[in-house]
Amino acid sequence: MVSPFQYLVFLVLLLHYRNASCAETSQCTLFLAPSSTLDDEENDQFQLGIYAGVDVHPGNVIGAPEVAVPLIDLDLHNGEHRAEEYLQDFANFMWTPETIHANFEIFPVTHGGSHINVAIPGIGALTNQHFTSYANSELEDSVVLDRLPMYESADVGVSPSRGANSQYYGVTLKSKSFIPVGMEILMSGLGAEVEDSGIDAEVIDYFDNSIADIHRFLKKYEKDMTDEKSIKIYKYLNDVVQTSTRRSLDEKDRNQEEITEIIELFPKNPKDIDNYLQEGGAFVARFPEMRKSLDWLLENGQCLDGLYPGKSSIPNAEKGAFARRAFKEGDLITPSPLFMIRHEHILDMYPLEVKGNGTEQYTELKLPRHDPVSKQLLLNYCFGHPESSLLFYPYGMGVNLINHLSTGKGSNAKVVWSRAPFYDNDLLKLSAKDLAQSYGAVLPLGLDVVATRDIAADEEVFIDYGEVWQQAWDDHVKAWDSSKKWPKEALELNAERGKEPFMTLSEMQGSGNLMPDNIMTACHAIGYKDSETSDKKPTVQFDEKNTKLTGDQFKMCDVLERHEKSEVVDSGYLYTVQMHQVDADDIIITNVPHSHIRYVDKPYQSSMHKESFRHPIQIPDEMFPPSWRDKK
Repeated sequence: MVSPFQYLVFLVLLLHYRNASCAETSQCTLFLAPSSTLDDEENDQFQLGIYAGVDVHPGNVIGAPEVAVPLIDLDLHNGEHRAEEYLQDFANFMWTPETIHANFEIFPVTHGGSHINVAIPGIGALTNQHFTSYANSELEDSVVLDRLPMYESADVGVSPSRGANSQYYGVTLKSKSFIPVGMEILMSGLGAEVEDSGIDAEVIDYFDNSIADIHRFLKKYEKDMTDEKSIKIYKYLNDVVQTSTRRSLDEKDRNQEEITEIIELFPKNPKDIDNYLQEGGAFVARFPEMRKSLDWLLENGQCLDGLYPGKSSIPNAEKGAFARRAFKEGDLITPSPLFMIRHEHILDMYPLEVKGNGTEQYTELKLPRHDPVSKQLLLNYCFGHPESSLLFYPYGMGVNLINHLSTGKGSNAKVVWSRAPFYDNDLLKLSAKDLAQSYGAVLPLGLDVVATRDIAADEEVFIDYGEVWQQAWDDHVKAWDSSKKWPKEALELNAERGKEPFMTLSEMQGSGNLMPDNIMTACHAIGYKDSETSDKKPTVQFDEKNTKLTGDQFKMCDVLERHEKSEVVDSGYLYTVQMHQVDADDIIITNVPHSHIRYVDKPYQSSMHKESFRHPIQIPDEMFPPSWRDKK
């Protein structure tokens, strides 16, 4: 029999649990949980997603900006002796170089496996595509484009960390529309298969925009209408929308049954429109499984928003990860699923040779095949163990920004194997060979970053990379020549020159040229036909309406002429440029604004291609499975 005192203790503990749950619910803005984009036939597949823990309004930043890591000529360096299907699996996880404006890390003419894959953790790896291509978020191109250098100028000596960190940081995800709490974050254009169901993003957006327009109209005149009149007008406008929708969609062979199904979900009363839109509109009404309750997320997910990026307190470490809120010892700071690299040799890089001339240059593997001369930059962001050939790339939010401090010298966090319900920790019992052969690159396995002491809000988070890593870094620093001259990179020049005029091609070729040999110019510019120059190269006017600051419009260019025009907003200059196009004739575009031109590093010339530090982070010896130690 329960005594009054025991019952009181039970009530206090229950109240404490509820308060803790409420605190966790109110604090967590993003959750990591199994994706709802998989259908019933795909339930055996492992795929995680991001869910909103709070309402997200249009234009808001989602999660933490991430650091992207380019992989250079992965297929070229691996050759035919690597498993093709695994490399394809690897590539399917990656983004194109245009996503982060890394177009010019290699020559624009791809040849024999020469290309770039880009790893983007967090928002880039965990955001999924629905089969309708409906998207409530999108990456913002301009943030990466306008980033500033985090490293010290080469004028004051080159840090041994130069080239060891990716300079493609600030990859940012923003909401396109209102995202209610509990809804999965979705993007389009991720390469997922789009079903021909008759319902797609265009239909869904059309319905929601129509309902929102009707709602705004009724709100504007609500003081002049009775409830009865409001309902009549709503019904009339709704019928007009439905009729016009069916007519326009008939021309596009839409599935009328699916359209009727969505229309039947429309609010029957204008007073319910607010709630309809706040619940997720036509998309959630038609696909309610895409929105989860907070109770479901707390039971089946993990809080994902514990870190944000900032300038590290460690000299020359550049970026660091900082606590978004206070954590107690033992608290989960952030989770991270793992991408498996089946063998460390996959990241080996071999000597290449340049073929072709001018804008037709490309690279090939130098034969006969030599020993590796370097490693992919991704290695620095991977976890591994000196006794194992396996590597694991963590793609949780902010994890790639956590810097090193040794235990006892400042580290305040550690990694542990996650016990989240969506992982399968039986994988820790497999041999390295069985794990590599039985699973794809995306593993149902993850690490949790947990606090080893109390951490204050806005404090930088550190883990211990391990003694082997520390020794490798010490050896690298000891051998480093800080007086070595490194040419300025494009990132520095763009930051220094600001609104100063770009040099024309003739100025750059002149005797007084101060432009480094490793630098060239690139432009965001497309145009509309105007006339032809005397040498028959097409000349077009700059098309302001259709030119976007996106990677797919970022092309090599030469600045031919510079014109002062003081009324231009971004600077006092307009330019005539010659755009170099792959598989097409060059074109000349006039009146290109200053803001649409950038300095870029020439192919294979940025710091990531130099002889820089490369070493994985060590998974602590005490938690690394003996069965994975295949180097014994």
